[in-house]
Amino acid sequence: KVSSNDAKEKRMNELTQEIDQLVEEEDMRKAQIKMECCDASNKARKEMAKLAKKQIPAFWRECLCYNETLRCIISKEDEVVLNTVSEMDFTEDDETAMFTVSVKFDADNNEFTNKELKRSFGGMPTAVSETTGVNWKKGRSPDARNEAEGRAPTDPNC
Repeated sequence: KVSSNDAKEKRMNELTQEIDQLVEEEDMRKAQIKMECCDASNKARKEMAKLAKKQIPAFWRECLCYNETLRCIISKEDEVVLNTVSEMDFTEDDETAMFTVSVKFDADNNEFTNKELKRSFGGMPTAVSETTGVNWKKGRSPDARNEAEGRAPTDPNC
């Protein structure tokens, strides 16, 4: 015969499991809502940027060149390429702690053939940096330009 204490303990365990299941389902629901909100926000931001790009010549170049941190490191050659930026996107992966910047270009880019360049930073448990390789058009790479102008090659780590 099962004692009343054993029955109570069994019922408590069942209730605890039910509560744990409900908490897990609620956490999943909240995570889904958060993802949907982020997706909606990203879509709205992208649409606003597309609209601004149509109405403001060289929209992305202007945004980046007038940023206090970036304007000191953007060269005149960079500005030419920034004129052809059609879209920028920033994503973050919570699981890997990776942050990715994606830049898409118009078809009239005279510097390289890539339609999109990506750079990812971060990562767990060790930090990493991943970059899309640039497919330079003939004579357009920084090293080719430096060589033509008699300057030292560029540092690939910069």
